[in-house]
Amino acid sequence: MRHGHVALLCIGVAALAGCGGGAKGNGEAGKTPTQIVGDARAAAKQATSVHVFGSGNASGGAIALDVYLVNGKGGRGHLTANGLSFDLIRIGKRAYFRGGAAFWRQFGGAGAAALLKGRWLSAPADQGDFAAFLPLTDISKLFDAILGNHGTLAKGKTAKVDGSPAIGVVDRGSGGGTLYVATTGRPYPLEVVSPNTKHGTIHFAGWNGNVALSAPANPIDVSKLKALAGG
Repeated sequence: MRHGHVALLCIGVAALAGCGGGAKGNGEAGKTPTQIVGDARAAAKQATSVHVFGSGNASGGAIALDVYLVNGKGGRGHLTANGLSFDLIRIGKRAYFRGGAAFWRQFGGAGAAALLKGRWLSAPADQGDFAAFLPLTDISKLFDAILGNHGTLAKGKTAKVDGSPAIGVVDRGSGGGTLYVATTGRPYPLEVVSPNTKHGTIHFAGWNGNVALSAPANPIDVSKLKALAGG
């Protein structure tokens, strides 16, 4: 299965899969690959929260993400691309972004680095540059992107992912990979593994855990950034 839209661009890992079984399994191991992926997608979108994390390599270099998502509210986390890191928070229709000095030197020069190092920026989540990151802070959009676009599917092997029984579903399309889905309890996605391990693995854990979201103190409104910079 291939990551769609922002998932492909920001995470850089293409893959999908299924679930494994046990004596008191949930029945997923006996289903078709398409049914397993459909069940995993539905379960993920109905969850209250999830922790998504992993790393790998995309065409632009090394990437990593570590985000916590809350269904219907937003998410928060940290992302790194080619050595440049930033933090992201979304709460409802408002997004907040914070980059380090190296990030701002790369994209705004020394002046931006001096002005914005360690400062949070605030903007509408669905407008401008922030809109590109919206799927990374929305459970429904993220799993639609990850699980909703794939090639021919085949059932893979059973395995254990962090101690949980799972079944693999392999995407045999170009750039495909393997998704592991829980075979006990709810059929949650547990892990997406690239066909070439150096390209990365994305983990899904902490389903329905307690995740707090709070806006950072004293963010800079992007609409006022030009005036603040003296431009």
